[in-house]
Amino acid sequence: MKRVLDATSPYDRSLPAHDESVAQTLRPSGATTRGVPMEGSVRLAFSADAGATRLVDLYQQAPLRAFFPRNGGTGELEAVLANVAGGLVGGDRLSTQITGSGGAQALVTTQAAEKVYRSAGPEVRVDCDITVSADAALAWMPQPTILFDGAVLNRRTQISFDPGARIHAGEVVAYGRAGSGERLSSGRLSDVWEVRRGGRFVWSDRMAVDDWPAVRDHPACFAGARASALFIHAGGDAADGIDRARAIIGDRSEDLMAGATVIDGLLIVRWLGRDAKILLAAYTDFWRRYRSTGRVPRIWAI
Repeated sequence: MKRVLDATSPYDRSLPAHDESVAQTLRPSGATTRGVPMEGSVRLAFSADAGATRLVDLYQQAPLRAFFPRNGGTGELEAVLANVAGGLVGGDRLSTQITGSGGAQALVTTQAAEKVYRSAGPEVRVDCDITVSADAALAWMPQPTILFDGAVLNRRTQISFDPGARIHAGEVVAYGRAGSGERLSSGRLSDVWEVRRGGRFVWSDRMAVDDWPAVRDHPACFAGARASALFIHAGGDAADGIDRARAIIGDRSEDLMAGATVIDGLLIVRWLGRDAKILLAAYTDFWRRYRSTGRVPRIWAI
């Protein structure tokens, strides 16, 4: 009979082996059988040469990989990041560094939605650092993050830009697997955004949840929402985009709430939705209509 490690704690090699039939019984829904935490990283640097944006630095460490599909000659270089491990389990660490300079125009996205599986205790740590110099424009548009019940995620997104730079960035988070009707009842989430202009701190936001039943339905918290989204426009004429942003958002229903504001020259748009598909469609439509390029990454249509 095959012997395996306890699948409920894939990070602890000291646990005794036991019969596979028992491990299958103990394995929680959404857990993985991967036995070793992954530490992946990717570093991308873009610059312009003779008016064309080029990749000038690339470093990648599994399970993160970068791909560069053709984008139809829009002038905006596109990069797609992939987690070849197929999801994140407790103990995993991912680090992404993106730099734009010298008039570069680039858009970075991800290959698929990132799944954060149930954890037996250890957290998943995800760090993203974006730096944009004057005259460069960069967009960060990862596909949604899906939290499984019991997931433990600690994520930080840090953006630094010089006056004259332009950044569009955002995220979508689904609280549970919508297709199976899952609602989060356990786990933890810490999601931090920090934005600096010319080295000066201009905006910070942190979502911290460690009691999902108390938060998910409270009218002052998620109010029954199963997904949320954030979009920020930093630099350039960000503050002047408030009317256009509100016009795109339009009137919303109880199932999809949205709002836009400006803080210290930074445009911030948020969504809360009771249906993840409807929220994602509204978020994608906003990106398409708000940005001057009028497009979203092709891989989002796959």
